[in-house]
Amino acid sequence: MTTETPTPLVDAGIIRHHLAEANLSQRSAARVLRIDERTMRRYCSCDLPVPPYVILALMQVSQMRRNAEVVALLDSGKLSTSEGPLTKERLTENNETLRRAIDFLVGHASRLAVEQEAAGTVS
Repeated sequence: MTTETPTPLVDAGIIRHHLAEANLSQRSAARVLRIDERTMRRYCSCDLPVPPYVILALMQVSQMRRNAEVVALLDSGKLSTSEGPLTKERLTENNETLRRAIDFLVGHASRLAVEQEAAGTVS
């Protein structure tokens, strides 16, 4: 007999907060996270509990947006930096790393849910 520890689930208000912080609609967030739009709507309407990995992924999206804004300022000449820690290349690399983290978080958790469902361990 195995005892499964249920994954704690997050309130819909928190996901709506992170959507606003990332400046994303439900539809665009679903696209960015590569999840079904209906699932995102159900998260935001409290019809479906929000898994923590979705919140973690949205936090990464917020950081990617902030990085992209700084890169745009650098490209436009409105912001300049020395070759210190804040460079366009480093921000771009950071966004690529964040994109891989999002794909891992959402993809890994989705595969795990499918495996649990197949094994009959999800209620």
